[in-house]
Amino acid sequence: MSRKGKNKRRSKKKMLLRQSLKTDKFSHLFTLFKIVFTRDTSENWESHINPELNRDSDYMIIARVLIALTDALQIDTKCHDKFCGNLTIEELTSIDSITGELEPPYDYNEIYGYTTRQSFVDCLNKFTNTSFDYYTYDSDSEDICEICEKFHGLNTTCYIQIINYHIIWIDRFAHKYVDNSLIPDSEKSNAIDSNGVTYYSINQNENREMIESNGTPYYEDENDICFRNDGHVFTRDDFDNIESIPEILKTAWELFKTHHTILLKKAW
Repeated sequence: MSRKGKNKRRSKKKMLLRQSLKTDKFSHLFTLFKIVFTRDTSENWESHINPELNRDSDYMIIARVLIALTDALQIDTKCHDKFCGNLTIEELTSIDSITGELEPPYDYNEIYGYTTRQSFVDCLNKFTNTSFDYYTYDSDSEDICEICEKFHGLNTTCYIQIINYHIIWIDRFAHKYVDNSLIPDSEKSNAIDSNGVTYYSINQNENREMIESNGTPYYEDENDICFRNDGHVFTRDDFDNIESIPEILKTAWELFKTHHTILLKKAW
């Protein structure tokens, strides 16, 4: 065989190898992405939520993803009052050796407002095979509390809320930092820059206020992921591969791909 033929074969092998490595890289990244954005609803669901029951829980991985992204994007969380100061991985994941509890620096009541009852109720229904309705939450509150009191972990309900809260912020960062051409038009009001300040769509309320930004009207509450998805929480069964990632999560997937190196290094 001529040298030219051998070089051509080597070149083809190198190309296939690079494609294989790229596929493998994104395969691991997809696994991480799925842990962040979907919940395990198996019999052992609580161990995936509560880090006091399992140090390798989804909560721990999601917290490390959040910190890895704030580091990669050079986000100063002290400038975000909802983060209650400068977030560190220690604050989010260090469990007290005496109490066995973890105390993230959040006001749980405030977080509950941000994650919305819809997401919490959807999680509860999927974890416990119940059928509570967001719209009758107040009248069902005693029954809901009775179920939550049977959880193995004292703080499991809090961790459900914090996980949803962290997902909201990861999705917000995606809409702030991903190339605008990759974001669906319907989601482009998630992060609005005005006079050097970024405003994120946040809470849903009954009397939504329409805001003008660069001549484009948008409602301040309509584009956080919990509202875009009507409170629906994805489970492990909702998608199985990169090609089947729901449209609503594709902006976040672009963020993960951009920062795959630091995420794969720091999140596991």
